[in-house]
Amino acid sequence: MKITFLNLPNRNKVIRRYMCSYNAPNFLFPPIELMYLAAVAHKKEGVETEIIDAIAQGMNAEAVSERLKEAKPDLLVFMPGFEIFGEDIEVLDFLKGKLVTTKFIAIGYYPTLFPEEILNKSKVDIIIMDEPEETFSVFCDSLIKNEDIGNINGIAFKRNGNVTINEPRGRIKDLDSLPHPERSLIDNRLYNDLFLGKPFTTILTSRGCPYACTYCVRTYGNRLAFRSAESVVAEIEEIVQRFKIRNIRFLDDTFTVKKERVIKICDLILEKGLKVNWAALSRINTLDGNMLGAMKKAGCKRLYIGIESGSQKILDYYKKSYKVEEIPEKINLVNKAKIEVAGFFMVGAPIETEEDFNETLKLAKKCKLDYCTIFKTVPYPGTAFFNDMKEKIDFSLFPYKNRLKDVEFEKKLTAWEGRFLKEYYLRPKYIASRAKFFIRYPLESMRGGFYLISHLVCSKDKTREDFI
Repeated sequence: MKITFLNLPNRNKVIRRYMCSYNAPNFLFPPIELMYLAAVAHKKEGVETEIIDAIAQGMNAEAVSERLKEAKPDLLVFMPGFEIFGEDIEVLDFLKGKLVTTKFIAIGYYPTLFPEEILNKSKVDIIIMDEPEETFSVFCDSLIKNEDIGNINGIAFKRNGNVTINEPRGRIKDLDSLPHPERSLIDNRLYNDLFLGKPFTTILTSRGCPYACTYCVRTYGNRLAFRSAESVVAEIEEIVQRFKIRNIRFLDDTFTVKKERVIKICDLILEKGLKVNWAALSRINTLDGNMLGAMKKAGCKRLYIGIESGSQKILDYYKKSYKVEEIPEKINLVNKAKIEVAGFFMVGAPIETEEDFNETLKLAKKCKLDYCTIFKTVPYPGTAFFNDMKEKIDFSLFPYKNRLKDVEFEKKLTAWEGRFLKEYYLRPKYIASRAKFFIRYPLESMRGGFYLISHLVCSKDKTREDFI
């Protein structure tokens, strides 16, 4: 049995994750969800696997089609994105016309949320819902043994024109039991994080998020599941020794949620003498001076922190569960540890006013941030924010659209984005502080600068990491 895992082509440099998708001009992540499934399949006897990352390899739909016609896979596994969902479905329909005998298998957030509609309105044959590895393993075993897949928990499929949605499998209890993502099937030199260098890779050390932010799509849900510190550092050791990679991004929704575990990971990195540079996602009310000190010693170069707003009213609306006055204090802790800080802000709460936005801009300027971005809060299905905004948005999967009905409010948000970026990035003090990065990384700096200018000149939908 031959399985191809495809990161679908797109004209933009998009990154697809289970919990989001975004276009970032200055960095690119490997398709870790597909790499996990490739690792599961790679260990099975009689299964041949390959990963085609059309984004990293610069392949369009025609090039992918020619490659697949040569490979003739039995299964094509992929994960559609969010704002590019419509484009992804068009590409899949095109590819299915060239590969009529190949079974198309979708994973991801939208396929999990809308299995019946996707199976009825696209060329997708099978959907693996929720956390996919255990279900995919059972699915592969059934195909190898030529058994019927009809009773496998965690899948949805279409047979004889009828859609069947089986019972969910539930979360994976032991993340340490999963194989490491199959990095041998990709060119790790094609990926990077901002100013961290190549080759580069990503690691997921936990799944889920316990916080109640109303707008957030979580990685497989609210229940937080951890890998052990030993498992995480064993993967880092493999990355360094086998793949010669020393630049890493931890992809956990909140890497710093459990202080003792973070410190243990850092201690093990130092104990094993692993020289790595890494970045991670964090949250204001999880930051601690001792933990940050351990992180710095273990190679942490940057933290990405969702600050979101400078208005307490808006923070409360989003259920961020921290106070505005905590934000500068915690950012100062990161500064003292000599770790770079990238701050995320957003606009778009229905109760947000000009005064709220001004407070956000004021806070951004007050905090010592190395990088900063602002984006419109998108109400994604399955979130509390979507349910709250349901009457105010125009959403559909086929054709894909997810936009505000209030055109004037949308224009206001676009204006706020432009003002924020202009007033934050075009300050002489900030420009002077980034001079060393321009000298050291001229191409990345110019690319980011041109991208910023284009967004100041013309409006364009952005996502959380567009400018970082």
